Amino acid sequence: MQALRSTLVLASLAVFSACGGSKATTSTGGHAAGTGGHAAGTGGHMAGTTGTGATGASTGTGGAGGAAPTCGTDGWLTYGHDARRTSASDGCVNGPLTTSWRYAPAPPASKTLKGVFNAIAQSDAVFVVWSASNDPYLGTSAADRVDLTGQRAWTFDSGTDSNLGNWPSVALGSLILNEDGLFFLDPKTGMKTAGNGVDNWGQSLTDGTRIYVVNDSHVDGPGIYVGAYDGTCKQLWAANSYGKCRIDAGDLAGGIALDGASLFYAPSYSLGMGVTLGFSSGLYAFDPAMGTQQWYQAATPTSGISAGNGLVYLVEGGTDLVARQQSDGTKAWSAAVMGVGTQAPALAGAHVIVAGAQGITALDAKTGAPAWTAPVTGAAAQAFDLMFSGGCVPGSGQWSGNQFGAAVATTTLAAALGSGTLVVTASDGIHILSLATGAETWKGMAAQAMGTVINPVVVGSMVYVVDTGGLLALSAK
Repeated sequence: MQALRSTLVLASLAVFSACGGSKATTSTGGHAAGTGGHAAGTGGHMAGTTGTGATGASTGTGGAGGAAPTCGTDGWLTYGHDARRTSASDGCVNGPLTTSWRYAPAPPASKTLKGVFNAIAQSDAVFVVWSASNDPYLGTSAADRVDLTGQRAWTFDSGTDSNLGNWPSVALGSLILNEDGLFFLDPKTGMKTAGNGVDNWGQSLTDGTRIYVVNDSHVDGPGIYVGAYDGTCKQLWAANSYGKCRIDAGDLAGGIALDGASLFYAPSYSLGMGVTLGFSSGLYAFDPAMGTQQWYQAATPTSGISAGNGLVYLVEGGTDLVARQQSDGTKAWSAAVMGVGTQAPALAGAHVIVAGAQGITALDAKTGAPAWTAPVTGAAAQAFDLMFSGGCVPGSGQWSGNQFGAAVATTTLAAALGSGTLVVTASDGIHILSLATGAETWKGMAAQAMGTVINPVVVGSMVYVVDTGGLLALSAK
């Protein structure tokens, strides 16, 4: 299936004229896991791209030969599991998968559940990101901590107005939301401990020393940038910064990944009337500590990015999976792909794996040589272009018809290296494939799911997915 792109145009200037607000509410107490759910609001899933985690995970053989890796329980703490965006944990998932529970967030009184976007998980809790209605805006940025029995521990609701579905991260002792502002939350209580105001959207990750984030849309807050923060939300550096007047520039890709001594950033800039940047779309490498640019290569990113084996992986132009050298960004190899989605290429054992129109494709991660294909349709990660309309012409004082936005992507691939398997969410259910051969070992539907499930994460023998209005815990035991 071709990656689906839909456009949500916010109605002119009025929609963001009151953008912001710093109201935050936190509540505690139980909320029983539901077996039903709430219908998603307009726009459906707009799952996003954020992340953190240590850089050293997910490099095992994944059952591709030799001794089988030991099953582990490391957390899936960001978009793509870790700072390298491997989309691979040390868990074991062989199937069949059975639904342990379904959790539906409870919106405040007089509001409705707008959408459930994604979840990250650790050995003792799941953090699910969702939004409550806030008409005429897109919905508040909210998150719940859910325990391993499906009970709510706390709810945080930012009170902001435009949740675009970016993934959270656990970093430096905080749960980080980069969603209409940076919010640093105490993961045990849900209380906000720090933040940077409003209108910050995009990916995030950590190397255990700093937190790295992107702002991919300039509205009324910070301009677009990639940068680093400390654990108190103090900005340490920013690069590729621009913002002169509201709705003047955006970044349609906004992928970041960290490996070794470089933070890699792959923006695809969209500009309003009268905007000229001093930098271009492509692939960048920055020194993580200082923010100094190490190199730049022109490219047309259309997916998130992952890093490993001395290479950076991304889809370019929507047609080619490209591996570039981490040392200077030059091409190491490329392979034609069809209808591939926007998820960062998964790195599992010796393979780099993408989902496209014809199914799942695995290539040798170092050489690009074909490894295997699996005919799973409807698994290409969907993306939604969230368009902000209105704005101004920089330096003129005139309003313009600028439109830009960010492609907020779902994910459909999650590797379980302990069992040497790949979990794939598709339009016809969930598939479990062998990482070594691509052979299907199990296929089924998630009981209690409301429609298609997406955004799989693997922790131990558990798979967590979201549907249109809830979070499902699926057991492989």
